[in-house]
Amino acid sequence: MKIRLFIGKNAKENADIYYSEGKKFKEKAMKAEEAIKDIDRRIKALEKKKVEIIEKKNEIKKTKEWFENYRWFRTEKGRICIAGKNADENEEIVKKYMEGKDLFFHADIHGGSVAILKDGINADIKEKIGCAVFAASYSSAWDLGYNEVGVFAAKKEQLSKTVNEGNLKKGGFGIEGEREWFKHTVLGLVIGRKDGSISSAPWNFNDFEKSVEIRPGGNLNKTQITKKVCDILKASDEEVSWLIPKGRYTLRIKR
Repeated sequence: MKIRLFIGKNAKENADIYYSEGKKFKEKAMKAEEAIKDIDRRIKALEKKKVEIIEKKNEIKKTKEWFENYRWFRTEKGRICIAGKNADENEEIVKKYMEGKDLFFHADIHGGSVAILKDGINADIKEKIGCAVFAASYSSAWDLGYNEVGVFAAKKEQLSKTVNEGNLKKGGFGIEGEREWFKHTVLGLVIGRKDGSISSAPWNFNDFEKSVEIRPGGNLNKTQITKKVCDILKASDEEVSWLIPKGRYTLRIKR
């Protein structure tokens, strides 16, 4: 090891110089170490904040409105229309959620979703037509390639679980008295993103930030249409596939 000595200074003075420099280097090293510790503390604090934000987002996602468990949309007047995906859900939404001022919608064809328009008694004709389109689009009419189908609406007190032949199967309801008819209801849906979530709505309603419109018929099967919708909306298969009725499809980007 080489040591540089300062000519003209004695041994003690040379030692004092190296002692002073050593002290400065030690102070710099301590400051650098403290700076590294401070950076480490900041990184840990940021990581903790990131975890808290993720947990908060997950908590928000878990806190769903009751109607978000079903296919649903909100009318321009703010009324909720829900539709079941199967016989169990058809039965559930009527028994659990249908109230006296609500309206029951169903396509005039065997097989399809029950749709309930909350406070439907006070809804205007456009809202009712929207719910009729929703019920029609989630009926077997889509799979059969129909472009339109009749839809009827009824009040809660008109519903029955029995007919002349006996009790109806789960998800089926008899209707007593006069129905409100929506003849030649045109099938079609928009699927879109709003406030971070994906949902569907009838073709004549659209309050999405970005959406695609699908109609019955065409060359696309369910796997193909699901992939296209997922790509356009930057969504997962899980978010989209349950919103698409069974059948064939044509697609149009709305915005």
